[in-house]
Amino acid sequence: MITNTTTQSQILLNNITKIIEFNATQIITNMELKFDQYVSAIHVILSNSTYYTTQMNSTVGVTAKPVPKGYIPLILVVYVVYAVFMAIVLVQLGIMIHAAYVRLRATGRVRSTIRDFNPGWLPMVSVIIPVKGEGLDAVEDAVKRIVGLDYPRDRLEVIIATDDDEHMAGLIRGLADRVSRTYGLRVLVNWRSRPTGYKGGAVNEAAKLASGEVLLILDVDTVLPRNYLKVALSYLNEGYDVVSAPFLSIPRVPNGFSKSLMILFNVMSEIQIVGRALSRLRRGFYMTIGNNIVMRREFFNRINGLCRCKADDMDLALRIWLMGGRIGVLDERVLTEIPSTYNAFRSQTIRWATNDMWALRRYLINIIRSRRGMLDKLDAVLWLLKYPVAYLGLISIITMIVMQIFYIIIPPLPILVLSILADAVGVALLAFIIAVGKAMNYGNWDLFKSLIVGGLTMYALGFPLMVYLLRALIGDLPWFYTPKASKALLRQRLFIENAVALTLITSGAVLLILGHVILAVYILLNSALIIAGYRIGTIKPMGKVNVRALIP
Repeated sequence: MITNTTTQSQILLNNITKIIEFNATQIITNMELKFDQYVSAIHVILSNSTYYTTQMNSTVGVTAKPVPKGYIPLILVVYVVYAVFMAIVLVQLGIMIHAAYVRLRATGRVRSTIRDFNPGWLPMVSVIIPVKGEGLDAVEDAVKRIVGLDYPRDRLEVIIATDDDEHMAGLIRGLADRVSRTYGLRVLVNWRSRPTGYKGGAVNEAAKLASGEVLLILDVDTVLPRNYLKVALSYLNEGYDVVSAPFLSIPRVPNGFSKSLMILFNVMSEIQIVGRALSRLRRGFYMTIGNNIVMRREFFNRINGLCRCKADDMDLALRIWLMGGRIGVLDERVLTEIPSTYNAFRSQTIRWATNDMWALRRYLINIIRSRRGMLDKLDAVLWLLKYPVAYLGLISIITMIVMQIFYIIIPPLPILVLSILADAVGVALLAFIIAVGKAMNYGNWDLFKSLIVGGLTMYALGFPLMVYLLRALIGDLPWFYTPKASKALLRQRLFIENAVALTLITSGAVLLILGHVILAVYILLNSALIIAGYRIGTIKPMGKVNVRALIP
């Protein structure tokens, strides 16, 4: 009995081995066949220039074997979609290169920040700090930082706009009383028992308590330089309606990921905010920075305050731009917290991107009908379309799959030229990013690491971003909270990223079995990049951060 069982097991094992050997042989044969077809096609192309020229001018490009006519329309649709997105990417890259070039040309400080300050004009300034879900120590630190500003304390008041529960609101009132007695600073608290309208609703309610001629709307984690108010008032004196300062980011949970992300954020802030503003002094669109906004209270009331929406800063910038107002970007830098993990960065980026999509839905018709010039209108629309280029990753994968399935070795000449141009312009932008980073005293190795980390992270994020952008195009989405400090370490379920990676791995394995070696390697490489992209931001913190050492 035992002998029979052993014999049957051996027979079964032999059969399984033969099946595996047969399938492996078939897979290798398929691979060799596909490879020989590609080699033969490339040999024909290299030895026959007429064939190459004819194929390049065809609708599908250079192919290893004829494409069935019934599939040509599908291929053309893929090419058109790819071309449209590549054209948008080229324009966006060109805009960023121009902004980086302008930023590099601005030697030293752009203007004398104190020179234009009128010491005879010391208006009452009401500082509105909206808070919700923040620790009491964070609120106290924010108020104390106002005390440290280089501005007469009797010309300042702080209004804490809290949407927390009643117990927390009571604690904040106690804090306000204590700070008022200690520092001689007027501190008010506005609590909404039924909060609506997001941050804008809280600010608008708090502004009704303001006695200042000038309003400063400030995020609780934003750190201002001592001379911030004097600089901001000098800009208002020059005729700007709203002013705000660019930010430098610092990590509250220091690790390799957050340090690299901080460097990339700071360099891109100099390009996308400072460089863009300097290149658009006469025309074009640039926006306010939402974590610090200064304007006269009269102007705030005239525009009916902030919108009761998630994208209050973008909405404010578009309304001012459409009415012909002036937005100033201060030649100062404020400090703010950088997302310290992939999860935190994911939430923040999705919120920013979907806010842009919301603004595009709401204001596109107004932009088109406005009295602004055509280039100004195009500039505003392109700013709102900076995140939809995230679709390019998926579109590139689909294009590659279609080309490989139909044995297309080289795409048609227009597609090929667009791809080469995008690569060349992308390399040029990387050179400018490095140049701006070096001007900010970052080292070559740190810049290189930040570009690698940023590239991997954005590639992984591109797929969930695509899903949320589509949803935002259809309707409003809930508020995306960005976890800060230690909360950033809480993990989220990255369903979309994991699903995409698993799908690509499965597809790559199937394609490898079918003999599509090049396509299988390409698909599997993309899955590895996605996994690396979201895994690189899940490392544990290294310890306390030296803030001064991180500021360029």
